Amino acid sequence: PDSLPWKAPDEEVREPVDNPQDLQATLGVNPYAKYAQLAQAGGTDPGLIAQAMANAANAELQAALAESVEIQLTPESKALAATLNNNSIEIYTWEPLKTWTSHP
Repeated sequence: PDSLPWKAPDEEVREPVDNPQDLQATLGVNPYAKYAQLAQAGGTDPGLIAQAMANAANAELQAALAESVEIQLTPESKALAATLNNNSIEIYTWEPLKTWTSHP
């Protein structure tokens, strides 16, 4: 019974992540799994290769976060995100009832 999917979660809570690289590391996601491996025989700066791979992964992430039929970013939602410093953790933990009600 200890391995059933509906058991109580562990009491250990991880710190929130606020960037794609930490999220990928936490979830064990390899953003380069769909890309071909590049072998080099010298002469090419490894930093340039790493930057190119990071740029490709970031472009894929930005495409996933863009507007779609299901997700429409209204001017109001963009303004709210700006008041929350466009910080994913602040946006996730935002509590609308504290904003919309007049009593604590």
